[in-house]
Amino acid sequence: MTKPKIRKLWSGPIGAVARRLRWQRSEPVATASLSPSLLPRLAPFRGPPTRRSRVYLGYGLLGFWALIYGLIYAFFAPYFILWFAIPLLVLALLTIWALPSDLASTLNRPLEILFFTFLCVLVVWPNYLAVAIPGLPWITLVRLVAVPLLVVFLICLSTSKAVRSTLAHTIKSSRVVVSLYIGFALIQTLSIVFSPDVGGSFDRYITAQTTWTSIFFISMLVYSRPARIQLWAALLWATAVIVAVLGVWEYKLGHVVWAGHVPSFLKIDNPDVQRIMAGQMRANTGVYRVQSTFSTSLGLGEFIAYALPFILYFAIENYPRIVRFLALAVVPLLFFVVNASGSRAGMIGFLLTLLAYLLAWGAIRWRRVRGGLLGPAIVWAYPVTVALFFTATIFIGRLHRMVWGGAETGPSTDARRIQYEMGWPKILSHPWGYGIGRGAITLGFVEPNGMLTIDTYYLTVALEYGVLGFILYFGAFLFAVGGATRSVLAPFDRRNREAGFLLPAGICLINFVVIKSVFAQQDNHPLVFMVLGMALALTYRIRKEGAPRLGDGSRSDEFELARTAKTSSGRTKLEGEVVA
Repeated sequence: MTKPKIRKLWSGPIGAVARRLRWQRSEPVATASLSPSLLPRLAPFRGPPTRRSRVYLGYGLLGFWALIYGLIYAFFAPYFILWFAIPLLVLALLTIWALPSDLASTLNRPLEILFFTFLCVLVVWPNYLAVAIPGLPWITLVRLVAVPLLVVFLICLSTSKAVRSTLAHTIKSSRVVVSLYIGFALIQTLSIVFSPDVGGSFDRYITAQTTWTSIFFISMLVYSRPARIQLWAALLWATAVIVAVLGVWEYKLGHVVWAGHVPSFLKIDNPDVQRIMAGQMRANTGVYRVQSTFSTSLGLGEFIAYALPFILYFAIENYPRIVRFLALAVVPLLFFVVNASGSRAGMIGFLLTLLAYLLAWGAIRWRRVRGGLLGPAIVWAYPVTVALFFTATIFIGRLHRMVWGGAETGPSTDARRIQYEMGWPKILSHPWGYGIGRGAITLGFVEPNGMLTIDTYYLTVALEYGVLGFILYFGAFLFAVGGATRSVLAPFDRRNREAGFLLPAGICLINFVVIKSVFAQQDNHPLVFMVLGMALALTYRIRKEGAPRLGDGSRSDEFELARTAKTSSGRTKLEGEVVA
């Protein structure tokens, strides 16, 4: 433990208690003069009787508390086991705070390994294949990785001044977004008080802080280091390919690939898990809907909509030809899987990504290539392109069914309309919310098969966290999109590939805001918070590095840095700018 932490610990309430309970040695002995003849003098030292009695009283109270705690745990552990973990959690946090400062340098690499492992298990491993112990939450691979990841991050944060400084500067570069999200996290905490089921809400709260909030701040730290974003995007691309291949295999089989092959220790006796393993079919048509490693076909479509912008970045930007070809070849495969899933939300996100990428690419080229025609042509023709595409979705039957659905999707559309009609009065009667995890129960909408459900995340946030929580939550994402848009239009070096990842990150966040209007499931939320942390970290890195200079200036294209030159009047102008 470092000297400042020892002084801080000794000057606090713990030190006050220790000073009152410590024993006074009968005679001090110099450490340098220790010899075998002095060893008997180090044998038991006795303090005054009053202080010894205080020590014995303290030990007695500690033993009595341990006895009571053990009895209560024995009687109520299956029902309140999470509450019994709070003292252990406090003790763990105190231990992390007291660790020496030389641990951070050795834990940087484990932190990154756990972070990238979390992405892989989040996407590739089905979350419903887990170990279920009575009285405990499901022990999933996501939780087995997320908990050590959080512990390592807290150790680095506690013991490293450099980590705290980097994180603080990243937060300052996007203060509005972080402030909005911290406000939302506080409302999440307060929502437990308003919940009729405090235990269930507390369980959901711990999950949210472990896989949302912590991932958000860990992402800002990891992405602040060079080459990490590119590695993360490559892993996302690889996991998307794995998910898509499993989806094609499932489409051919007509059922979940591992159905009937799950080991006994991973089987969970739960109706929801059994429904997932049975697969999904469209009610009116009987057509099978692919879900791959996700619990629903809608979750699969949502994931592809989030991964596609990053894959397109590899296909369009200045990467080696083999990389661009492989990335471009994945796009038709993802389109097939989205279509096989029957997810309108995923299809809307897929097409929205293509349209948004077209507009962004044209705007960037117009901004950075002075005198070019392609950029302005794309931007000015964009409204016509969108109008023609919208008209095609109305009048072309197959495209209309992909985007807007047909008669077979009518019940789900009607269900969302009814849910909004049911939800507004409940929101207005309790504008402070009903508690985390209580959205579907509070809404009370039941499908014809008897399953309680809620189909839009807008309603979920408003019902659980209230009107203010809704504004703070989605406001953080909208401000992040605005910041990413401003930063991606700024000039930067083409060779700085990671700065360009602001474009797919911004499109991914736009897809999230749009898709959540029709889809309430939260399986992909950790992935979105990774992207949110990426947007903030890149904003910080761009502002920190400033406008980088090109080495040779040999290329002149849409991503070349606009160098400055002085005019005769002394005003700074961009290269290629016409000065009157």
